[in-house]
Amino acid sequence: DKKRKGSDTRCEKSSKRPKSTTSTNASDSDDDLSTDATAATDKTAAEALTEDPDEEEEEITEGEKRFWAARAGKNNYAKGRKKSKETADLRLFFDRDAIKIEGVEKPGVICKLCLADGHLKKNSFFTGNGTSQRRHLERAHPEKYVKICAEHNIEPKIKKVPEAPGVDGQQSITAFTVVQPGPMPSFSLEGLLEYIMELFVDSDQAMLLIDRPSFRRLIFYLRPKLTERDLPHRMTLTKAIKEKHESLIERDIDMIKGIISLISMTFDGWSKKRRKAF
Repeated sequence: DKKRKGSDTRCEKSSKRPKSTTSTNASDSDDDLSTDATAATDKTAAEALTEDPDEEEEEITEGEKRFWAARAGKNNYAKGRKKSKETADLRLFFDRDAIKIEGVEKPGVICKLCLADGHLKKNSFFTGNGTSQRRHLERAHPEKYVKICAEHNIEPKIKKVPEAPGVDGQQSITAFTVVQPGPMPSFSLEGLLEYIMELFVDSDQAMLLIDRPSFRRLIFYLRPKLTERDLPHRMTLTKAIKEKHESLIERDIDMIKGIISLISMTFDGWSKKRRKAF
């Protein structure tokens, strides 16, 4: 009986030991959880301190995905999710996107107002920075820019649209009889191509002229920073003129689609004695 009682006593003691161990482990676990919670709180507080109050997160669009993929060369979209309040006015009028130019995906922005006016997507695409984007709005859509900014309670960051003079205002007669030239846009390779196309089409020049050394020297003299790769050659110019012609035809068709009355067109061809058309 004594042996049995001693055995029972040892069993009771051994059964009590795990409880003490479990209690200690639970206490340690609570300490770990408390430490983790404190660390998480500290981390959240640190993130709140470093967060820029002038930026807000927005869901990235498919166009922005293409924009950042073309800009970074990889699918790194984290940079595009922060929207600064400094460019809040621009986001009302431009969408980030990327389009193919001469076989290469180039990041840029697309003007919503140009699209609404019937321009093709590629003709509404710009690769400049915020300053050039506002310059485009100031030159092409000044009234709409000021109006839409006011509707969204956003302060305009371009010059105010000049108001029409009142009864007391006095202007020269040329202000009414002569078309006043607009502000000269900033230089870009896309703009250079546009002006070259205008020159060749308006003056009926041969495409071979653009490859003449004298013509290219003239362009390089006017813009010394240009390289040989920046100035288009005959094939590029020919392709650009054809694409411009097709886009203008599409635009004309879109314009007359909404006309409900009948439309008549008259074509009249004239030529000089030497068969030169005019």
